[in-house]
Amino acid sequence: MAKSYEGDGRIPIGIFLINPNVPTFEERYAQRLPNYLKVPPAREPIEVDGKPVITTEKFKEIFKKYVIELK
Repeated sequence: MAKSYEGDGRIPIGIFLINPNVPTFEERYAQRLPNYLKVPPAREPIEVDGKPVITTEKFKEIFKKYVIELK
């Protein structure tokens, strides 16, 4: 507790570890999805000419174990 009152008002919150033997998150992800670095998910189109690029049925098929039907 006394350590928190020392210094210039900054609060230490942790240590950043850099391991040169482990690929970065982006590199690991790009191994699974080759186009990840070229077209990251945030830049992928979700609509073309105002229409979604995926149908409701296709969405439900892909995410069926996560979709809960409400009645």
